[in-house]
Amino acid sequence: MPGFMTVDKLYCFNLSGSRIPFAETDQSSLPGKHYVKMINTFVWCFNFTMMKKIKFSCVVLIFLLCKAGLSLAQNDSLVKVNRVKYQQFRNNKESYEITKADLTGETNENTHSTAYYEGNDLKIIEVIYLAGNGHRQIEYYFDKENLFFALERNQPPDKIIAISKGQENNTENITVIENRYYFYKDKLICWYDNEKKEVDISLEAHSAVGTELIGQAYKMKEKLKK
Repeated sequence: MPGFMTVDKLYCFNLSGSRIPFAETDQSSLPGKHYVKMINTFVWCFNFTMMKKIKFSCVVLIFLLCKAGLSLAQNDSLVKVNRVKYQQFRNNKESYEITKADLTGETNENTHSTAYYEGNDLKIIEVIYLAGNGHRQIEYYFDKENLFFALERNQPPDKIIAISKGQENNTENITVIENRYYFYKDKLICWYDNEKKEVDISLEAHSAVGTELIGQAYKMKEKLKK
């Protein structure tokens, strides 16, 4: 029977101790006929069980691969949606109400934060950390109170003006380094670095970056309530 070990693989022993292939013996005359049948039954059951396990493992593997594929497709779709919302919020920024806070006393850096509201609905929080060797700016974007996007820029010191990413001033060739983070249900689902390459967020160190950003975003949200 295909897929199963048959008695052709078994051997019997005659009274002189010689090994004889089972297929070449007169099975009806074997003194250990019942033992051979038991062995054959055991082998069949063993192989049947193994095949069931293999089939089950294949089903599980296919399920996991399909689930991973659906997850990647879902994340791609969410990233596209978040990009559209980000652009909409940026376009409407000038119409939002502003709430500001100076958090310098709470950090080791000169820290300023600004929240943008549409009515009572928080849309954007901008936080700037100023230091002697440069400054770091983070923009958090919220939709219905939930963080969905964060844009991080590491820029030159404030005495050097860098209006936008990649733009140079007249004295120094310094570019802005950006990282873009996408979130869904308070979980990091995608991260693009300064080269617009996707960062492996399955790594613990990279996943921790997302967790830290989420914590900072909601902390700032509490401090900048209207």
